[in-house]
Amino acid sequence: MNLYKCTAAIGACEKKSNWQGAVRTLREMRQRYLELDAVCYTAAMSACRRGKQPQVAIDLFSDMLQRAVAPSVSSCNAAISAFEWGERWQEAISMLFDMRERQLEPTVVS
Repeated sequence: MNLYKCTAAIGACEKKSNWQGAVRTLREMRQRYLELDAVCYTAAMSACRRGKQPQVAIDLFSDMLQRAVAPSVSSCNAAISAFEWGERWQEAISMLFDMRERQLEPTVVS
């Protein structure tokens, strides 16, 4: 099991809205001491959003930051989307300001 195979597995889970499989794969990656990146987290967060689990996506974003994984524009967009689904508008707006502080340029999706 390597980072690329795991990321592909999480991506497949995302396409099928299988948030449990995405989170499980992410957890297995950690247990195998694979270095997680923003791509892995973003795919898992997107699977959670598709699976209508915004709080799980938000928790993954928090975990990503706690583990010092640098967020990308895509991971911030996934977090904003999760905040939106969870009707947490103030946090979504705050994320836009955080993106600028991190020198990440918000996109049309943001």
